[in-house]
This record gives sequence, C-alpha cells and structure tokens, in this order.
Amino acid sequence: MIGADSIKIPSQSQDMGDKNGNKKVEDLIEPGMTVDWNGAVGTPHGTVKYVAKYGEPYEDGEQFGHYFPFKFSEELYGKAIRVGAQNGVGGKVITPNEEDPYLIIRIENVTVEDKITAILEETGEEVFTVDFSKVLLPNVAVMAQDEQVVYGEKPVSEIMGEDVKIAWNGGTTGYVMGTFPMVTGWTQLPGKPNDGHFFALRIDQKFLGKPFTHSKGSDEGTTVQEATQDEMFWVLNIDDRKRHTFRSDDTVIAVLDFTGAVFKP
Repeated sequence: MIGADSIKIPSQSQDMGDKNGNKKVEDLIEPGMTVDWNGAVGTPHGTVKYVAKYGEPYEDGEQFGHYFPFKFSEELYGKAIRVGAQNGVGGKVITPNEEDPYLIIRIENVTVEDKITAILEETGEEVFTVDFSKVLLPNVAVMAQDEQVVYGEKPVSEIMGEDVKIAWNGGTTGYVMGTFPMVTGWTQLPGKPNDGHFFALRIDQKFLGKPFTHSKGSDEGTTVQEATQDEMFWVLNIDDRKRHTFRSDDTVIAVLDFTGAVFKP
C-alpha cells in the first residue's frame, strides 16, 4: 500500500494541461480542500465545485458533474495504474508521467460506497482508495466570464464581475460574494425588468426532467412540472430579493444569499 505518498492535491493555480481540458485546480475545487489519510485510504474534506461543461477528455454524457483532481508522485511515473477496479477487474488504466501526472475523478462515476480504488496493473498492489463521502457537492455554479447568456447573447462579463463566487456553508446554502454592475437596457431579457443587477447560474443537469421550483424571499415560487434544458440555467434579478431558493421534488437543492454582494450604481 502506498497511500498518502502516492498522490497529492495540486495547488489551486495549477493548470493541468490540454489533456485535462486545460482546467485549473481552482476550476474544480474550493480552496482549503484537505485529505485525511488512514493508511492507503484517503477521505477528502471540502467543497467540489459543480462544472456544467467540462470539455475534453470527457464524452457528452460526462460533461457535467463534480471533478476531483489529484497529482501522482514522481515514483509512479511510467507505471500502469488501474483506477476504479472492483476486485482487480474493470476501471481504466492510466500511466502518469512528467507531462501529465494528473488524475481527474468524476465523482458521479464513483458508484460503490462513494469509494474508488487504484492498483498497480503489474502487481495488483493497492496504490490508494479515496472515500468521497465527506465532500460537499453543490448543485449550482456561477456561469463563467467567457460564456454568453442566451438572452441577446449577452456576455456574462457584462453582468457580473470576475470576483463573483459562492461560499458554501457546508450544506445547501451558498453566500454569493463579488461585484455586480448596474445593467441597463437589456431588452432581450423576458419577463423581468430590463435594468438592474443580475446573477447568471447553471444548475446540475441531474435535475433535468424533474419538477422544479424557484422562489424569492418568502414567496411560494413558480413550479415547473418537468424541468427542461432551459431550466438548467437561470438569470436572477437580485435587486428585489436577496435570497433565492431552488427546489426539486420538494427538496431544497440550493439557497443563494446575496446580502454580502456589492452592487454598483
């Protein structure tokens, strides 16, 4: 067993290269993520961000979800490692090297007791087991600055500052922080005031096709009987209410609190 000496969490600013979708670690996990090791079993603690579209190397059905990054130690470079095997069978084989020492685990693919195991292909020796049962997996994400909102193809960078982020409280409540400029004349925005402060977010695709409710403050909200692709992203007017709640099948999936945000005149 190799355990903690075999893999580490890369630094937040680390770019993991084109083989891993040119993602930075900060795109996938919040700062402060730790792993508690007991022999070869590691248990991460912290928040794994929801990613609405990962890109390569994931295929269409795995483009969304929560992704956890690891970096192999140099002693494992050039060795074939089978990740996700059950009793030595199945999973995928990777060979870390200096150019690409990373392992990105899509947590939605971890189906057996929230654990995934890696073994050396040649000897069958356990490299590590990771238990994801303690990580927080938010159901929403801030739309990226380089995205466009479908209403008038408006750039996200025009409605939210690049410092906008969500700080989660260990549950479903997220405190939105950052700067929101005043937006005027957004005539393509349906059913809302054209002027004001707006927040653009994406919701986990796992709720697609399920009943869905959005409410503001203490409002009862509007229920969508079966959420379509259009309900997987939202633009919120955050001037009239500073607290927004999303539910699916009467279960709260996210509460967003904007009382700590900065609203420019």
